[in-house]
Amino acid sequence: MELISKKEEEIRYLIMVRWKEQGKGYGSALIKRLKEDLTEFYGWVIDHTDYKKAFGENYQSPLLFYVKHGFEVLHDSRIDTEILKAVKIKRMS
Repeated sequence: MELISKKEEEIRYLIMVRWKEQGKGYGSALIKRLKEDLTEFYGWVIDHTDYKKAFGENYQSPLLFYVKHGFEVLHDSRIDTEILKAVKIKRMS
């Protein structure tokens, strides 16, 4: 699933790849397409393993995946609530 929105003059995106399909290049292909269409875009990434998946396994943060694709981690921009803890990331072409 891919979703793009504009907030506070920033283009933000959401990419979700079903866990059974991860590692097959789908996320990389979506990012490649975003890079072709946009010069700058932002997202939020869970940057820890404190969450559990529905079947009890620890959630693995995709942060290194985004760093590998050239994203900058904006450590000073965080969501830190009881429900969600994440860091903002930025990609400029």
